[in-house]
Amino acid sequence: MAEFQKRQTAYKVRIAGILNGSYVRKEGWQPNYVTTPSGRRVSRVNIIATVVSKTDEGDAFVLDDGSGVITLRSFGPDSAIGPELGVGQTLLVVGRVREFSSQKYLIPEIIRGIDDMRWIRQRQLEIELQSIKGLDKPEASEESEEAHAVVDEETVNQNTPSQRIYEIVKTLDSGEGADFEGVIARAASEGITSPEKLIQSLIEGGEIFQVRAGKLKVLG
Repeated sequence: MAEFQKRQTAYKVRIAGILNGSYVRKEGWQPNYVTTPSGRRVSRVNIIATVVSKTDEGDAFVLDDGSGVITLRSFGPDSAIGPELGVGQTLLVVGRVREFSSQKYLIPEIIRGIDDMRWIRQRQLEIELQSIKGLDKPEASEESEEAHAVVDEETVNQNTPSQRIYEIVKTLDSGEGADFEGVIARAASEGITSPEKLIQSLIEGGEIFQVRAGKLKVLG
């Protein structure tokens, strides 16, 4: 029986980091990965980019985040790519890095449209901060991977405390953002423990952001 492999962390990276990295193929159940220029091993990525072109069949999209371009490919009827995606849309994409004929591309797992362009600036600042603090180095990746992986797993599950916090923020936001204390109070009334920690994890995971001090918004 194959050894169980935990879900890989989806790292926030620029497209250039993927393109300029070295693709490594592993045997058996071990995931393939890209070694980025900073030395981080990345199997899954979390990027924000704009669709600049697409095929007529709608099975491939070219994404540009200002640092480079990469293709998002769809295979099979269960693909995360929907027919409504079009040129000019800005997306948050969580997916796996693949390579064919020396060309790297992404297989999407999660795709969300972004209407608020402040998300782009937020992501730029997050990646810059990672570099400044050395969090894009392999040692830092290994130390924080377990914590990030837990959040990453939870955000896919609709019934986890993290997803419930996400829904609370969405519900309480009347346009200017949900009040932080209001989210905490609602979470407590629903029996959710450590809501402050969950909110911080969702912010770090790119699911929600602070539009200004004390105000939270969800992506999209």
